[in-house]
Amino acid sequence: MSLDVMRLAGVIMPLLKTPQHWDIRHDVAWYVSRCEMAGFCNTDDMRRLCAERFLQGKRKVSPPGTARRKKQARETRKMLSNIPQELLAAIKQAKQTPAWDQYQGGNNKAINAVIGPIIKQFRAPFDVIKSILENQP
Repeated sequence: MSLDVMRLAGVIMPLLKTPQHWDIRHDVAWYVSRCEMAGFCNTDDMRRLCAERFLQGKRKVSPPGTARRKKQARETRKMLSNIPQELLAAIKQAKQTPAWDQYQGGNNKAINAVIGPIIKQFRAPFDVIKSILENQP
């Protein structure tokens, strides 16, 4: 057996107290190894927590934040496909400011001064507004 398998066995053995848990020890080890491959399980304490989560039925192999990122991507696509006219008008007005000219001149920090008021007014994500700003004539 390799050193990693022995370490993993040492971590999950104390959790396998009942016969039902002992019968699924290979599934627990598989789940913890998947957690390690996903990148959110790299210490013995974290491995133990992953094993406990599996034994409690709270399985989650996808990395943290995956659902949130997918939801944000859906909202971004939705907003980009149907841009409100008020937002377009605010973006057109923002392109008339000196901060936009500074951004066009190479000052990347000036984009914050352009986008900030629009974010406050419309509660739209930064990336959406920036892509609209750069793509609109």
